[in-house]
Amino acid sequence: MDKLQPPPPFSFEGNVSHGWKIWEKHFNLYLTATESDSKSDKVKTSILLTCIGPKGREIYETFTFSQETDKLKLKVVLEKFSAYCNPRKNITILRHQFFTYSQHEGQSFNDFVIELKKRASECEFGTLADSLIKDMIVCGVADQSLRERLLRDADLTLAKAIDAGIAAEETKRHAKELEKHQQSSDIHQVYHSKERKLKESNRAPDDVIKKCKFCNGSHQRGNCPAYGKRCRTCNRKNHFAVCCSQKSVKCVTEQDKSSDDEFFIDMVKVTNTNQNLSTEGDGENTPTPKSMPTNASPNVFTVNNTKSDWSVTLGMNGTDVNFKIDTGAQCNVIPKRLLSNLSPRPKLKTANVQLSAYNGTTIPVAGKCIAQVKHRGQTIPILFMVVVSDSVPILGLNTCDKLNLIKQVYQISEEVQSHTPIEEEFSDCFGEIGCLKRTHHIELRDDVKPVIIPVRQVHFALKPKLKEELQRMVELNVIEPVEKPTEWVNALVIVSKPNGKLRICLDPRPLNKAIKRQHHRLPTTEEIISEMSGARYFSKLDAASGYWQIKVDEDSADLLTFGTPFGRFRFKRLPFGIHSASEVFQAEVASIIADLQGCANSQDDIIVWGTTS
Repeated sequence: MDKLQPPPPFSFEGNVSHGWKIWEKHFNLYLTATESDSKSDKVKTSILLTCIGPKGREIYETFTFSQETDKLKLKVVLEKFSAYCNPRKNITILRHQFFTYSQHEGQSFNDFVIELKKRASECEFGTLADSLIKDMIVCGVADQSLRERLLRDADLTLAKAIDAGIAAEETKRHAKELEKHQQSSDIHQVYHSKERKLKESNRAPDDVIKKCKFCNGSHQRGNCPAYGKRCRTCNRKNHFAVCCSQKSVKCVTEQDKSSDDEFFIDMVKVTNTNQNLSTEGDGENTPTPKSMPTNASPNVFTVNNTKSDWSVTLGMNGTDVNFKIDTGAQCNVIPKRLLSNLSPRPKLKTANVQLSAYNGTTIPVAGKCIAQVKHRGQTIPILFMVVVSDSVPILGLNTCDKLNLIKQVYQISEEVQSHTPIEEEFSDCFGEIGCLKRTHHIELRDDVKPVIIPVRQVHFALKPKLKEELQRMVELNVIEPVEKPTEWVNALVIVSKPNGKLRICLDPRPLNKAIKRQHHRLPTTEEIISEMSGARYFSKLDAASGYWQIKVDEDSADLLTFGTPFGRFRFKRLPFGIHSASEVFQAEVASIIADLQGCANSQDDIIVWGTTS
């Protein structure tokens, strides 16, 4: 037992109060382990002064005792040191230090919790300690995703918070180890690739062609990858475009003819991270279209149908290039392979844009460049986005307009009035809200629990208008008061109209998740326009409160209950906000006009056209 190491000299720096409590416990354990606790106070006090160190002995000499004999009583001496190391605490300061503490960089989650508990023990929180420590974990944790997960738990406890934090930290550590392992595997593969290339380079010189004039690469004799391939420049076989001797560039690729007339449309969305496609010093002054905000995302639409493509051959840095004219594109696009055929070759710069296909697939962007485009004797610097893929060069809307390649044509030259105003001839259709024959039933999934949303507060200034609008809707037979209990109660949404009146809608997000949708495809603008070939006269009908023209059955009406400051109401007609409403209305109107010639609808808008008035 005598060989046990005594506690180290006490350090009177840092958090002395906390340090003294730990050191005193260590000293008492040492006395017990060495069986010195049964010895006299004089011996135990001497052991204390020996272990505490020179600084402690200096402080001991400054103590004053009521009796001279107290200087050798261990209990009295320990109380003197405790009083010295624990001056009167300022609870306000300690609590301020607790509430402003947060996890610092490099600190583990476990150490962060231990430090919070240590600080809380000095703040005299009592029974609130665990709850406040839990709150400080949420407020002070460095992991933002962990904080969001903790905030979502309405019944969060200290134990849950600690378990979640440890699990999140362990998950991140494991993910980093997997990433390191993957990087190690990649490096191992590169090593073997280099070794394989080294072995291939050691073959006999007469068996390897270092720079082939047909493919511009290195390969074994008689194994050229260009053999049998067709050049994209001259359309001849057995060489690549990079080795083609012809200067002109023909980039229109013939498509295989298919038995149907299907057109494949590729939409490329350009997301600009710098809010501007051109950068300072590019020399490109292409203006932003007035109809497009400066932070909008330009779109490139490519229709791969060679017969209907509009194209033009322009001089580009001294080389003739065939461009597709695309009025739907808001930027110019060229493939990277084209740069090697231009002289002088444009300087490729970094482009802070992201191109993605309509299905979300990212299209690699090599950068951007400024090229001198010549048309009708004028040479203009044009900005191009350079893509890695082998695509057709495209001229966007701005550049086509700048080069006078397109012209806006306004087809409607006069407004034709009917001999008998439609409002007079069909006055019964322009009165109250109409009602279609169909009654809609809202079907829910079986695994969904009903949700009741509490009534939201409405600003006192809007209450008179809200009450007036509710009364109007009751008179129109759109809604009705509800007195019976209902399993679903939706939230009310109030929208102010430009005329000062209110539009009452639902916020049925929980209900929308439960509804089985009746999927019905909405026609595109291009599809409707394609049916208007040869038309000269046009008119548009707009259904008043279109969704309200479809009734719902009793069971569905209960699902559409909503709360207001004036009681609960339920919709008897299809309301705005139900995510299947547009599809239901589109299908109903489309079925009504299906047998009519010269008309089509897009939800509640019906367009009518004809060759004569």
